[in-house]
Amino acid sequence: MAQNPSSHITLSVVVSCYNVTRFLPAYFDILSRQWPTREDYEIIFVNDASTDDTLQVLQQYAATNPHARIIDKPVNQGLSEARNTGIDNARGEWITFPDSDDGLVDGALEALMNVADTTSLNAIVHNYARVSETEYNEQLLRTDIASHITPIERHVGATLVSSSSCAKLYRTSALRDISLRFYDVAICEDTIFVATFFSAYQQYLFIEEDLYVYIKHPGSLTDGIDQARCRRMTEGFLQGIGIVNDLYRQGKIIPQYRNHFCALEDYLMLAPTIHAHYSLAEMRNISKRLKDEDALTPFFHTLAERVRIFLYSHPTFFWAITPILRLFTRHQI
Repeated sequence: MAQNPSSHITLSVVVSCYNVTRFLPAYFDILSRQWPTREDYEIIFVNDASTDDTLQVLQQYAATNPHARIIDKPVNQGLSEARNTGIDNARGEWITFPDSDDGLVDGALEALMNVADTTSLNAIVHNYARVSETEYNEQLLRTDIASHITPIERHVGATLVSSSSCAKLYRTSALRDISLRFYDVAICEDTIFVATFFSAYQQYLFIEEDLYVYIKHPGSLTDGIDQARCRRMTEGFLQGIGIVNDLYRQGKIIPQYRNHFCALEDYLMLAPTIHAHYSLAEMRNISKRLKDEDALTPFFHTLAERVRIFLYSHPTFFWAITPILRLFTRHQI
């Protein structure tokens, strides 16, 4: 059983939960192995109006764990607003946003807290592994790798910080100083959040070890794309580039991140999945919206109209020419 938490909170762990009952027992077990010695942390579970037994399972856990707090939202508002609720309620000097269906290696969060105690910088970034649910094995987490980390100071430059918001610790006061929030978009909310933060705070500590394990589950946003999901993701991208351009014009996002996001938009114009779910007229409208946002590279301004019909008619050809196209569409950073 967890000991009583310290009156001083170093780390707030914000976990958004929506219909995750089947993942919670394993996740609680992962959390039980995160802090071998420290008690100065809190776990904020934000229940986003789940319709399964998520709330009841969380309440049972919190009844025996004094570090856990539950915020029960009466209306489902999505991942971004759940995380924003966590930011608003966090008491820790640092904050992190792990997902409830992913994993952390043993002792990772305590090791990161120990690093946080020694730095005046505002972010700690670490690597993460990506595995499918069938590839996942608990032994990936049962390692002492967290006890052998060596932080390296880095600066945002040609190599940008990865777009996932999960595998990072942020200084809470730094988030609040720039009023940073997660935007309510269907996709890329992490990318916008990370780009804004690391445009404001370009120095950070980097840890090469994979302390986080991203598990790709069947039915997740990135697993299989039907027409409804494809359209939702595409609209999310289009909303995202509008947000990114607004932030760029306000001086809140540096050119490197703006260009990186535009490169993601370029991919929309080539992905065979997108072409399979949109008519030619709709693809032309998407192209126009991207041009209006100045989100297409010059390569696409001149050639996209010519290749679109061919790609739409022969989507398998996409895989053969993708490496060549990327040479032309890659932004210079």
